[in-house]
Amino acid sequence: MIKKYFAKLDENNIVTAVNVVNLEDNASEEDGVNFLKNFYNEPNSVWKMTDKKTKLNVHSDGGTPFRGNFAVVGGSWDNVNNVFWGLKPYNSYLKDNSNYGWKAPVEYPSITQNADEHLYFIFWDEENIRWHADLYSVTNPDYNENGPDTRPYLKSETVYYWNPDNSTWNEI
Repeated sequence: MIKKYFAKLDENNIVTAVNVVNLEDNASEEDGVNFLKNFYNEPNSVWKMTDKKTKLNVHSDGGTPFRGNFAVVGGSWDNVNNVFWGLKPYNSYLKDNSNYGWKAPVEYPSITQNADEHLYFIFWDEENIRWHADLYSVTNPDYNENGPDTRPYLKSETVYYWNPDNSTWNEI
């Protein structure tokens, strides 16, 4: 017996459930779909097999990726590309057909630390459709390795936004 995962789709190709079915080793996708239709007494339901080890069109064990991504409830099925799409993180994000994931409409910043080697904690600002960042110093002079409430980083008070036109962080 082998575990196979199946996603149930609604009329808009939105994933409404993901079920696991124990099948014979040589069983087909159709066998699993028929089992689920009979089990739930829903002969007109739509089920697609999905692979738990596929994410962003990469198989975690180095195998062949299957249908772009493991199906998730609320995600969608793409009939054109024969893949599952995960949840869209923000309304402004766009489909990336190179890996069947979502990407921001502005490229991720190429600079992740400043000249003093302080790190930018980068996050997406949906309201302004741009990347923001807080700056953290790498070392905290008050850091006590054994202290219960200490952190190895100090956050600056300044918030920055990424300017993709000149690849710089600018103060807000």
